[in-house]
This record gives sequence, structure tokens and C-alpha cells, in this order.
Amino acid sequence: MTRRDQLSIALHRLYEVLRKQEQYSEEELPLAKLTKPGGNLIHQLCRHPQTLIYLQNPERKSIPWALQPSWKEGYNHPANRYIQWLLLQLQIPAPQMLRNIPPEPLSNAAIPVVFNDPYYAEVHRIATQILQEQECK
Repeated sequence: MTRRDQLSIALHRLYEVLRKQEQYSEEELPLAKLTKPGGNLIHQLCRHPQTLIYLQNPERKSIPWALQPSWKEGYNHPANRYIQWLLLQLQIPAPQMLRNIPPEPLSNAAIPVVFNDPYYAEVHRIATQILQEQECK
């Protein structure tokens, strides 16, 4: 079995257990659509220009807006960015779930996962061996 075959098997194992990371974002919504406002709602309303317009003339239907926080789980984890970088170096197409992740060389944030998680460690070991073999040629 070639190293590329070993890498392919290791990658398929890794894809089943890829790390996910929650990412915080805020979306500005009209008050009527807020489900869980973030921060200090009163402070947000006092600072929003539409609040004053609404309070002066509520019939104008200029409803004030406020920020709603949201957490989205995604694959943009430092260890996955490193895997994406390895795939790019080896000219291996990335799976759909990693295509929107920016590639990044091994970073301090990725090191604990890459060396301590057996799935990431196996991919790292095989991929770096292949890269070293390519450099020697």
C-alpha cells in the first residue's frame, strides 16, 4: 500500500470526526423579529436612529432595530485550516465541508489538536512524509 493510499484512508477517518468550532455573529433585526436580543436592549434602542423616528411618529411604521446574537457551528477550526493547507500542498481536492476554509500552515492554535488527536496526528504524519519525499526528488 502506497503512502497516498494510507493518506486517503486516514483522511476518510478524519472527515468523520472533524473538529467543529462555534463562531459568534450578530444580526440586526427589527424588534418584531427578535427572538433573543443580545446585550443591553434598552441601550441599543436608545442609540438606534430609527427609535427616535418611531417614538416621534409611531404611525410611520419605522420600527427600531436591535442586534440579535447567534452562534453557528462550523469547520473553521485551526486544525482544519492546517488540514486544508496540507491538502493544497499535496494537490488533493478538499471535501465539500472544508472548501470554504482558508488554508493555513501549522499554527500554535492547531498544534494541540494535530499532535494529540490520533486522527489528525495520523494525517499529519503521513502527509509530512509524502511532502518530504517530494522535496527529495
